[in-house]
Amino acid sequence: MQIRVLLRVAQILRAYRVLLQAQNQLNDKGLAWLEERLSFTCEQRPENLSDGHKMNLAIAVSWHESVRLAARLPLWKTENIPACLPKALALHSILRARDLSPVLSLGVSKRGRQLASHAWVELYGQMIGEPDNVADDFVRVNARTWPLQSAR
Repeated sequence: MQIRVLLRVAQILRAYRVLLQAQNQLNDKGLAWLEERLSFTCEQRPENLSDGHKMNLAIAVSWHESVRLAARLPLWKTENIPACLPKALALHSILRARDLSPVLSLGVSKRGRQLASHAWVELYGQMIGEPDNVADDFVRVNARTWPLQSAR
């Protein structure tokens, strides 16, 4: 039991480090850095998920929760950008480092007279750790699969 707790704490601390890196990259390099991570492609959801896919989705959800908890730690604050963007970038980076192929997505929604934006990560065509209403409320405007597929 103690080892599981220590592993969870280590996972949250790693998520915190990656979250800070994403935030710093956004602050230093701005939209150009973000644009390098986006394109207009998205991954299709497989008809049937294999056990391996299901395990990878469970791992992704666990990392999503770690990033979410890391974002609640002191010293991490977002300024001038929605909090979801650096969290999505951090999760995307973590999953890529695990040799998965996450999709970083941006979406917009019209709420009354205002536009709202949101960033999230998908794996195998499924949103990771997002409430069901996100898929209904937001229209994807940009996404990128990793690694890049050559368009030949």
